[in-house]
Amino acid sequence: MKFAVENTPSGKTIVAGLTHTSLERIIALPCHVADLGVRAGLLPCPYYFPNSFSMALEFFSVLDWASDLEIVLYDNPVYTKTWLSAEELFIVLDACPRITGVKVTDHDLITALKKSRKAAVFSGDAVVAFRSLLLGVDGSMIIAPSIFPAAYSDRRAPSRGEPAG
Repeated sequence: MKFAVENTPSGKTIVAGLTHTSLERIIALPCHVADLGVRAGLLPCPYYFPNSFSMALEFFSVLDWASDLEIVLYDNPVYTKTWLSAEELFIVLDACPRITGVKVTDHDLITALKKSRKAAVFSGDAVVAFRSLLLGVDGSMIIAPSIFPAAYSDRRAPSRGEPAG
């Protein structure tokens, strides 16, 4: 993340993907990346186990309070096993002023979120980006290796027994 921040062209923003199964550890991540110069954190609902809406709301409320970092809520129910309706997302957005954007994987949410104008709306990779852009998302958030494949493939993988680094 430090490399990304140091090499980001002026006028561009770094949004770091942050996740952890421990609330204590996930609270520390936004503070750490903010110190590096990251502007926003892309944060999904806790993953692995399904969350109720009240659990998701409490999770994002704690993160909203814990740091000054802007948050982009990553609504990715396939991986988080937490399905949030547009109405539930509006409640989270109203309760959490630091959530300034939502990255969606569900095209049906885009129209409702765009009409509400409560937050910027982003899509993901090429599989969903084209249709999402046609529906009016504000932009697309794609993992760095998709944008800079050469920079990520130039690193030699460590040999067996050799430390990574």
